[in-house]
Amino acid sequence: MTEQTPASIWRAVAGGPIMDELLEWPPDVFALTNLVLGRSEAFRFALAPIGQWPPGRYPDWSDAVAGAARQWSAWVEDLRGPPPDIVTEEWSAFRERAERPLEHNDGRMTPRPHVHDWTTASQHATSEGTISYERCGCGRWRVRRGTSVRVDQTLVTTPARST
Repeated sequence: MTEQTPASIWRAVAGGPIMDELLEWPPDVFALTNLVLGRSEAFRFALAPIGQWPPGRYPDWSDAVAGAARQWSAWVEDLRGPPPDIVTEEWSAFRERAERPLEHNDGRMTPRPHVHDWTTASQHATSEGTISYERCGCGRWRVRRGTSVRVDQTLVTTPARST
């Protein structure tokens, strides 16, 4: 069984691909959002979000969302020009990831890809090369082997820790 993606979930329910035309009818975007959040079980993070919330790029997130909602509503009426910037930015980020499997991190959906910041916890020499034990702030660990010919190989990566 293949992992579900936002695109596969939408295709199964709506019978078609995720397209920019969905923005022309906000209830369709709500339906898509509801499906993805429901399947990823991410609704539970509405009151206890993971990561930085609200996004730091908007000084007042509540006002930015309320303003975008008003602008989006007005845009839908005549469909002139592009949708509001915040809608376009978030929609683009979503569309870029729509074909990726819902990324679960111990049951959490990661909204944007996490870039690991690996630090070496310990390392030692073996007959097969240097073995390094590395960890990331997200709770993942990995074991890497470096050889004398400068080839690094990841041998294992653990899932993130439960919180």
